Amino acid sequence: MAADGSRLDTRIDTSLLRRIASEGNVTVVRAGVGDADIRSLLRTIRSNLQQADDPDARWLDNAWWLLWPAMLLALLWFRRGWTMQW
Repeated sequence: MAADGSRLDTRIDTSLLRRIASEGNVTVVRAGVGDADIRSLLRTIRSNLQQADDPDARWLDNAWWLLWPAMLLALLWFRRGWTMQW
């Protein structure tokens, strides 16, 4: 109940949930009565684990942009007075 005594609307906006799931490329399993939701969740987990164990799977590497900041930091290493003297 709300502070003023009225009922709270706790419904889930399923259209928003579906849109987020499709845009984020994630699997959404809604909870329900019985064990169908748990079985669906376990199937999804098993499928993802099998894909992760596939030696022929190709990785989607999006960290190439980290190369430029790393190179700039490496250049600072050679600046006089900024290196540690052993």
